[in-house]
Amino acid sequence: MAIDKTLAIIREAIEIERFGHDFYNKIRMIVKDKRGQTVLTYLAKLEIDHMLWLEQEYSRQLESLDEFDEDSAEGILLPAIDEIFVVDALPYMFDGTDHVKALEYAIQLEERSVEFYTKAMEYSEEQRTKDLFMKLADFEKDHIEILNKNIENLKKNELWVKPDAE
Repeated sequence: MAIDKTLAIIREAIEIERFGHDFYNKIRMIVKDKRGQTVLTYLAKLEIDHMLWLEQEYSRQLESLDEFDEDSAEGILLPAIDEIFVVDALPYMFDGTDHVKALEYAIQLEERSVEFYTKAMEYSEEQRTKDLFMKLADFEKDHIEILNKNIENLKKNELWVKPDAE
């Protein structure tokens, strides 16, 4: 039964990463600055990488099952996607050119993702899966650092800061 819950958590994590990718792409469409485009492209690509890792883990977990009992996966006490992304707040993020506000919102998303992955570790009995969730939480923390640097720099001198790991 625990593996069914792990699979459900991984499915939710894949959706979280997909939303993050879409979010960074939407912001990228309103940013005209070349460096800003680079930063947002980098962050969107990282979300794709995370989705791929999660898809691989999902497949690995699924292969170890005789059958998947989706009913036993219900009742997981992790934040739902709407809670993580506060979906009703999205429209005002994309209405113009307040990049700082959009990046501040992105930090909130990343912080909620860190919380999600940290809690997800508690639901897995397998160390390999726990390690994956820990790795993802750490990467989300790195995203927060990139976003904070950009907010600080945009406020000071209206310039974007390219990520170090290009």
